[in-house]
Amino acid sequence: MRLSTSGTDRMYITNAGNIGIGDNDPSDALTVYKSNTGNATGITIRNTETSSTYSHARLRLEPQNAAAYAEIFADVANSALRLGYDTTGS
Repeated sequence: MRLSTSGTDRMYITNAGNIGIGDNDPSDALTVYKSNTGNATGITIRNTETSSTYSHARLRLEPQNAAAYAEIFADVANSALRLGYDTTGS
C-alpha cells in the first residue's frame, strides 16, 4: 500500500506489515528515512499531557519475551535525559 500527498509517495506498508516512511521497501517494522542536508532530521515522540509537570516522554526497546528492556527517557521535571536498563522485565 502506498500513501501519497501532492502526487508524491510518502509512506509504504508492505505485505509483511512493515511501514516505511521515505523507504519504499522497509525490512523492519518501522523505517524512517529523510534526506535533509544541513538540517536536523528525526522522529518526535511527545507526551502532550498538560496537567502535570511530570509529562515525560520515553522510547522503550524490549525483546519478544519482555525479559528485559532498555529505554531513553526524557525527564522534563529534572531537565535530564536518562538511559535505563531493566533485566527483570517489569
